Amino acid sequence: MPPEIQIVHHVGQEALRAVVKRMGKLRCVWRHGVFFRLCGVGKCDNDEVRYSLLIFLLCVVISVTEAADPAGWRVRRNGRSTQSRVIPAGAVRAVTLSTMTSLSDFESMALDRHPLLRMAAARINEARGDQRQAGLWPNPMVGYSGEEMGNRGTTGMQSGFVWQKIVMGRKLKLASQVAAGRVAEQQHLAKVSRTRVLNGVRVRYYDTLVAQQRVELTRTMSQLGEELAQA
Repeated sequence: MPPEIQIVHHVGQEALRAVVKRMGKLRCVWRHGVFFRLCGVGKCDNDEVRYSLLIFLLCVVISVTEAADPAGWRVRRNGRSTQSRVIPAGAVRAVTLSTMTSLSDFESMALDRHPLLRMAAARINEARGDQRQAGLWPNPMVGYSGEEMGNRGTTGMQSGFVWQKIVMGRKLKLASQVAAGRVAEQQHLAKVSRTRVLNGVRVRYYDTLVAQQRVELTRTMSQLGEELAQA
């Protein structure tokens, strides 16, 4: 049954309940012959009973008219009936199946395009570069200096030098091991990020499946309700 008809029935039922509560008082009026006064013969002292009787008669008229033409009593909006257009379930399933994407497809898309995973990969490359640099000797320095050149026709004082820092005590190997630990740390963080991304995709995927099943169930229940209302 559509909600508009349910509202009409609800209003009618509430009015009928109000009339039933006052039936005892109405019977008392009938016993004393005041019924003729309610019809206009005389003056009624109890206005509440008169209103109850009028509401009762109005509800009877509405119920009889609605039973004769149920579709005519449905509320209209913008001059059109509120009956919704029913889409065949087969067509909906065909469209859904044709455009369906599997969980593995969504996981592949997330692994290829998620910015968090790209950041993790960049940090791993940075840590590997630091590891490589930590195991190398410092770069040498080559320099040249000259003073008083051309003074009194002389060449002046010219000199050159080569500077190299010598690291001892296996410090280069230790620094390389520390950098390797940082690489392993970044790789572990990348695995954590990958697991979080996959878990998020799976949770959203199954939430979407549940929502889709709810939509299909609601559509089926709506069609069943319309069939029962038209029966």
